[in-house]
Amino acid sequence: MPEPSPSPKRSGSEKRQRSAPVSVRFLPDERAIVEENAGIIGLSVAGYVRNAALGSPGPRTQRTPHANAKELARMTGALNKIGNNLNQLTRAYNSGASPVTAKEIHAVLDLVREAVLAILDTVARKERL
Repeated sequence: MPEPSPSPKRSGSEKRQRSAPVSVRFLPDERAIVEENAGIIGLSVAGYVRNAALGSPGPRTQRTPHANAKELARMTGALNKIGNNLNQLTRAYNSGASPVTAKEIHAVLDLVREAVLAILDTVARKERL
């Protein structure tokens, strides 16, 4: 007689410790305030409520992405392309195969540095726990 097939395995970890959900009801304006406050500090609503109740959002709390995460990713990609081109220009200059001057290369490098500092300043303004 064939053995019965084992039940399908559950996905995910069997070591989850947070297994007791708590339901909280908010009025629409209260919920908006909670969501806004959670967004300000970069936490999910559950992490924000856990932080308010326990003083800590927990070790693996999901952080919400920065509001401009897609734009920052696009800007970082553009800067990477510029950096690559700058590297190629510098190599050509060092080999003597390019009419580009060192002054021009340094001017472009200064612009790249300013752009990177602007991005870092934008990211650093977001308060985190």
